[in-house]
Amino acid sequence: MKQSANEGSTFSVKNSVDMKNKIVSVNKHGPISPVMYLLPNILTAGNLFGGFYAIVLSTDPTITNLQTAAAAIFAAFLCDGFDGRVARLTHTESVFGAEFDSITDMVSFGIAPAILLHQWALKGQGLMGTLISFLYVLCAASRLAKFNALHKTGAANNGFFEGLPSPAAASLACGLVWTSLERDLLPIKMIADFLSVHLSHHVTHDQVIAACTILIALTMVSTIPFFSGKRYLTAKGSKYGWVIWMTSSVGVWVSCLIAGLSYQWYGIEILWAITVTYTIVGFLAYPFPPLL
Repeated sequence: MKQSANEGSTFSVKNSVDMKNKIVSVNKHGPISPVMYLLPNILTAGNLFGGFYAIVLSTDPTITNLQTAAAAIFAAFLCDGFDGRVARLTHTESVFGAEFDSITDMVSFGIAPAILLHQWALKGQGLMGTLISFLYVLCAASRLAKFNALHKTGAANNGFFEGLPSPAAASLACGLVWTSLERDLLPIKMIADFLSVHLSHHVTHDQVIAACTILIALTMVSTIPFFSGKRYLTAKGSKYGWVIWMTSSVGVWVSCLIAGLSYQWYGIEILWAITVTYTIVGFLAYPFPPLL
């Protein structure tokens, strides 16, 4: 009994030392106010609200509600782009924050876009449309699980994502919905006309929407490398990395505003075009690994 007590005491002391070391390592940048830990989590909560609100709006699929739902997911996309960077900037990264962000991404960039696509167009295709919507959810979940596994095992490549990130995939899907509703199905008509001419077969709008959903879903779980920039734009890769990222982000939003005011283009359409370009570049660069 005495030996067991000593062993228990030794174990307790060892745990206390380990915990103290962990606390010191976390606070190596100096004392951090508990309030600072709220900042990135508030942004993550904003991301979650955007996805939740999009789901709520999609249950009543009027044109206004569907466009607002798409805009809400884009807002969630914006919050997701800042929460991790704010955490790194303020040295408030935490295991809780990482898990909270991952679960939130599943709601905002997995479930919400799938429901939006289903309520917009896939619902009219019956069981097949439901299965295609579920495929999107399944691929988003797999993509996020793969991302978490790679990071926990240290096998992640900070320069590139393996597969299209779920926020970018959601941006593609929501941009397609929003622009189609705003421009009288212009993107869908263009794709349908192009395929009809080159396939010598009439391609319907429903077929285009289903094909786009499947393509976006499968791209998430592909091995195609998409540029991440973390190596260059984070504090670890560059002393002024976060300044570069913030400046470039503000530049994109200002450009969207100017284009919107000058050419009557909406910021969502421009961000969608940027995401489409990002995806196409990933596909084109895939056969040339030396360039990556």
